[in-house]
Amino acid sequence: MKQCSVDLRERRLGAIDAGLSQAPVFRRFGVGTSTNTRWQQQRQDTGRLSPKPQMGRRPAIGPVDGAKLRAQVARRPDATLAEYGVRWASLHGIRVSVATTSRAIHRTTLSASICWTNEHDLPTNDH
Repeated sequence: MKQCSVDLRERRLGAIDAGLSQAPVFRRFGVGTSTNTRWQQQRQDTGRLSPKPQMGRRPAIGPVDGAKLRAQVARRPDATLAEYGVRWASLHGIRVSVATTSRAIHRTTLSASICWTNEHDLPTNDH
């Protein structure tokens, strides 16, 4: 979910501070009462309304592994994404999907010569 800007947070809480009840603020800005309450608490505790950093999972093939991945692709530039994933698992003990392999290769800017073997390897627009 996309985080709201500080400006929008300030306007929403400003409306409540000005005396509007939660229901009109919801209708006007589309934010629920629990969100307003959290923002009020954050403002009271920290004096700020900036969004908290969003934490994500560490990638299975992270930025520090870029050199290893580049070397693997350089050794077998004609391999498929699935083959790169199998090779990565055998070398590093971490199983990775075709999608993970693809993202890691794109991060290391090696995507020019990657082959797709079958419909299971093809990227889709499915969500």
